[in-house]
Amino acid sequence: MTAEAMTARERLLASFRGDPVDRIAWSPCVDNYFLSSLPPEQKLDELEFHREIGSDAMLRHVMLYKVTAPFTGATGQNPRVDARTERLDDGTIRITYETKVGSLVEEFRWNAESPNVPWFTKRKLQTLEDIKVYMYALETSRATAAPEYFRNTVQRLGDDGLATTSGPASPMEHLINIEMGLEKMTFALADDPDTMLQCFELMHERNVEAYAILAESEAEVVISYENLSTTLTSPDHYERFDQSHCNDYAAICRGAGKTYLTHMCGRLKGFAGQLCHANQDGFIDVAPAPTGDVVFGEAKAGWAKDKVLVGGIDALPSGTPMPVVRAVSETVRDFFS
Repeated sequence: MTAEAMTARERLLASFRGDPVDRIAWSPCVDNYFLSSLPPEQKLDELEFHREIGSDAMLRHVMLYKVTAPFTGATGQNPRVDARTERLDDGTIRITYETKVGSLVEEFRWNAESPNVPWFTKRKLQTLEDIKVYMYALETSRATAAPEYFRNTVQRLGDDGLATTSGPASPMEHLINIEMGLEKMTFALADDPDTMLQCFELMHERNVEAYAILAESEAEVVISYENLSTTLTSPDHYERFDQSHCNDYAAICRGAGKTYLTHMCGRLKGFAGQLCHANQDGFIDVAPAPTGDVVFGEAKAGWAKDKVLVGGIDALPSGTPMPVVRAVSETVRDFFS
């Protein structure tokens, strides 16, 4: 550490680069899950909340590109896809993706309890035939730069923190978390590994295009939201299907002088043998029990000794503030002991 005072922006960037800092960066993950819980008289946006409590504002998901892939929430016109959106009487949103080789349908809701992530009642990929339709659409999908939102956010933020941008997740984790779900993806991979591997590689090609845009962008920190956990992915599957993809994204970002982090908020101990050889600069939002199983001191002494670690505090604190204060103090003490 150094006694020289730093701005929040300088402190966060130095932390990610492993440079000396004036104090430990403190940037709670303040997203709509938390902000939606504030009483009406205290409604604040992410940046306003950070300023209110004096934390180092690390803003998430400040997007820099858009895609024409048949992804949930994607913008732009794909020449092979006619997408139609309907709102059903019960509030469900139904999106139909029509192509010459078949159609895909997904249904989801936005719930107050899950304001960041759609609650799927029907995922768009149910069968191997759906995967083939999906691949047909991906062949003409493209990513394009869209820097305006990022630039406006950086201007509003100033030196009070850092705007981070999001890159696409590795193909298998994206299918598990969004498009297909764990059960369907696992059965499809077992039933027709050749088709699934072709799908992974096609998705990866599209992802590389997006990361090339991010590498040329103004962003200094890129995060892919992998949501990795042994509750969803085996260490063998991670090593066979995810690791090389994330290493490619790390190479693109680091080759352009960017910091590349992966959001891994689940149970990670089972991946220790793989993660110690991973090429990303660090892991973000790693969690202790009960959400995850990571003890910061153990991770830093072992598989994460040359990586940036962000997180380490229970994501679901309750009760009075003092137990949280004690937990944070113990985490910091354990980390630097």
